[in-house]
Amino acid sequence: MNQSAFIRRIARTTGLPQTVTDSILKAAAGVLADSLAAGESVKFPGLGTFEAHVSAPRVMRLNLLANPETRTVGGKRRARFRASSAFAAAVEFRKD
Repeated sequence: MNQSAFIRRIARTTGLPQTVTDSILKAAAGVLADSLAAGESVKFPGLGTFEAHVSAPRVMRLNLLANPETRTVGGKRRARFRASSAFAAAVEFRKD
């Protein structure tokens, strides 16, 4: 399912126009990104939790022929989603 189909389905379910549904979805994505960038987690009961996760720094090896060297690359902040148990169960047991 792409974004357009997702918006159409939400609009049909809620009875809202597709333009309003699209605006709400874009606003929600912006608020979610801002919250994660600020280090906050966002919880949706029955769906799951979005949180920012900082990966550990790692060592990068440069294999130069004459002079091999290593450098430390800093960790990155990434978005992570953990599904709630109810949501995970609904996805797991749904038959197509």
